[in-house]
Amino acid sequence: MHWFPRLFFVPDCPACGRPLEGGRTLTGDGVFCPSCALACAPMAPPWCPCCGIPVAGVGACARCLREPPPFAGAFAALPYEGPVRSAIRRGKYGPAPWVFGRLGPLLTPLVAAVGPAVIVPMPVTTSAWRARGFSPPAQLAAAARRELDRRAFPVRTCLRRTRDVPAQASLTLEERQKLSPDEFAVTGPVADQRLLLIDDVVTTGATVAAATRALLAAGAREVWVVSLARTLTVKAPG
Repeated sequence: MHWFPRLFFVPDCPACGRPLEGGRTLTGDGVFCPSCALACAPMAPPWCPCCGIPVAGVGACARCLREPPPFAGAFAALPYEGPVRSAIRRGKYGPAPWVFGRLGPLLTPLVAAVGPAVIVPMPVTTSAWRARGFSPPAQLAAAARRELDRRAFPVRTCLRRTRDVPAQASLTLEERQKLSPDEFAVTGPVADQRLLLIDDVVTTGATVAAATRALLAAGAREVWVVSLARTLTVKAPG
């Protein structure tokens, strides 16, 4: 029964596994150990108002100027690198669902900044659910709204994947960009709703864009995207 206390307490760093010493850090109240916290570089402004990546000046990035995304805006708590990447991989492939409960509060300020909206966790594939038995975005959503008014931020599972696409890490940039709204099915009422998609990692933004188009086609008023981490450079697999 050595696992039983972990249901209630998380005594180690989600990235490296070292015991936590407490105290506030740049990434939250003892979320990471001091060493990992120092290695976490927050997404410093200015950001692109469309996709959320850091930009050199004020205004949208070149990619969003060329092809504006369908969502109203996207924000990420941290870059997908270093301890953040280690923690997410530990949570997904451990599998260790408690990691996402631990990291979820890092999204709370971003969710609050978007304002009242229906939170929609990004759906995972059937194969991912079978392998892990949980949804990282759903775990993040539950933890992110813990300190917020739940009436203003209800969670609704109203989106599912229509087919078992390969993991995004295994797809090329071209394959990601070809994802269509047909990859998703809306399973609940979203008409005239302000929605907030929550995901663990946003890479190119193609998946959240496809999900957004599906929700807008079903009548959603607008869709925002909040993720735990964002990939700042996209490379071909391998």
